[in-house]
Amino acid sequence: MARILFCDDNQAWRETMKGYLSYYGFEIHAVEQSSDVLEQLTRDAYDLVICNAWQGSLIGLILSESIRNCGVESVRKIPILVIAPEPLDHEDYKMMRESRVYFMTKYKGPEKWYEKINMILSR
Repeated sequence: MARILFCDDNQAWRETMKGYLSYYGFEIHAVEQSSDVLEQLTRDAYDLVICNAWQGSLIGLILSESIRNCGVESVRKIPILVIAPEPLDHEDYKMMRESRVYFMTKYKGPEKWYEKINMILSR
């Protein structure tokens, strides 16, 4: 069972996605603040991080960069899926590709989330 750390500042969205992804057999840990993600990643092992592109004081793209620059090798290598309600601009996609970060629009159906996560985890 894959362990996923899901970060979004919207409580309803966190609960909804936790329910969807748990249904598909993923173990989901949800946090509200992007500033808690690195601490959580260094404390516990995860197979994937999912974070909102635009969130609070530390947006998902900056969080992704922080994860890639972390001093802990296992944290640096973890796959990251950035989500947003709409497509990003060209520069954001370029930065994400360079950092090995995946993207998906936020409001896809549960089956699309399942497909994307399995693609990322190569299952």
